[in-house]
Amino acid sequence: MKISVIIPTYNQDAFIEDTIKSVLNQEGTEIELLVYDSNSTDRTPEIIEKYKDQLMWIRESDRGMVDAITRGFRECSGDIVAWINSDDSYLPGVFKSVAEAFSSDPELHFLYGDALDMDTLGNIQGPNLFTENPVSNRYLYSHNFIVQPTFFFRRSVLNSIAPIRDDLFWTMDYEWFGRIFLNGMKGQRFPAFIALNRDYSNTKTNTGGFARYREMIHVLASRPGPFFLSRRSLRIYTLEYFIKGLRQKHFPLSGLEKMRLRLINWLDIKFLKWVAPHRQAEIIKSFQEEIVPKGLSLKEQWGNYSKKPV
Repeated sequence: MKISVIIPTYNQDAFIEDTIKSVLNQEGTEIELLVYDSNSTDRTPEIIEKYKDQLMWIRESDRGMVDAITRGFRECSGDIVAWINSDDSYLPGVFKSVAEAFSSDPELHFLYGDALDMDTLGNIQGPNLFTENPVSNRYLYSHNFIVQPTFFFRRSVLNSIAPIRDDLFWTMDYEWFGRIFLNGMKGQRFPAFIALNRDYSNTKTNTGGFARYREMIHVLASRPGPFFLSRRSLRIYTLEYFIKGLRQKHFPLSGLEKMRLRLINWLDIKFLKWVAPHRQAEIIKSFQEEIVPKGLSLKEQWGNYSKKPV
């Protein structure tokens, strides 16, 4: 079974080599890697050049990340498809497990798993606590519990679901996954850590501000059923918007800064309570047992698994 992975990138020379290696160093299944470089002006082309015999490299202008991903969907030939941003990475051994899961269940349309957050240096900050089992109403009307780089799907899904919307900048994956749920396709949460999501201040998610919040409301309002009266997602993402705004502010006076930090801590607790992640204890236990013993960095995770270190 072949897995096709699409990497859209632009000026990510600090991270893209880790991403590429985390794909090419997978074992146990056939891999097709397509890298769409939107004419990067940093060292990205130089880095990709080193791996040109192991991947398909498309260096051309595009209309943004969604355009690059959509082109990848058209060009890829794998039975299973995924895309990953060029600052994220996969954990070792996951492609073999993903391929086995799809092979064992011909009716399975998509699969996703747990994720780790890491900083710009590749240090693991902890597990993402919000992954849930694939319950449609929970996804559509509570919160986005799929961390995008952990998501894999059969290529046949592309024949049933309309393309990712290129008019969305921050929420295109959330909206697209929602349509997959609405279509009634069969999904599975794979109970293991699959990918590392790089979390830092300059990511799209952390810099969207009110424009991202407005786009999120647009997506939520487009889903079936009454909006303001029944959707937990509205208050969850409104609170998230206020928390992200507070994280971006800093006060010169130490007293105000301490108050800001205390308020953020209180709101984080409130947010966790509102979302009420069902698998939180399970994810923390898995993190302590599976990840911590290997080391809390991307290189340590790979170094203890393979002779081809990341």
